[in-house]
Amino acid sequence: MARKTKPRKTMRIFYGTGKVKLYWTVRVTDAKKNVVVEGKLMDALRGTPGQTIGCHLSHCAVRNSARFPHECILASFTKGTCAIVDKVANGAPSHCYRYLHSYAHLVELNDTDRERAKIMADPSLAERSFLLRAPVGAMRKGWRKRGNKPEGKHDGTRASVVPRGALARARKAGLVTADLANALNQI
Repeated sequence: MARKTKPRKTMRIFYGTGKVKLYWTVRVTDAKKNVVVEGKLMDALRGTPGQTIGCHLSHCAVRNSARFPHECILASFTKGTCAIVDKVANGAPSHCYRYLHSYAHLVELNDTDRERAKIMADPSLAERSFLLRAPVGAMRKGWRKRGNKPEGKHDGTRASVVPRGALARARKAGLVTADLANALNQI
């Protein structure tokens, strides 16, 4: 009998780039319903390159917070997932809802097009509806179970893990050099 994989119980929301990666570890729950948010050109123009909580789509989600069936305090977008923070404790996010999306090209465009030339040339990229999908059981079947976690010098201690997606996004935006990225991958 095949063993079912459970969804992650926590996830990281990155809020800083540079030599030290700054993040919050928050409890996560998969969303139950799809949500459609309406994009505006101003959201795209306000986007910050290399930031998961300051990109075009996160501004759009926070502005459309009334459309979510839960509270929306902060939104974090990576290439395939969206985390909507609904609870804060002691000044830091403590819980979020996970949504899936297929707007990786817009996430990358936010990081690479610093002058916003492509958005200004074609505002229809930003002024449209965006669907945030709730993860369903059928989608989880394709998720692979992670193997053993990386360990330190064979003494049972765990080595720190640098998330490749956030690091690649910061590198593409020019916030992290190639040498620093290679050094972080060696950890």
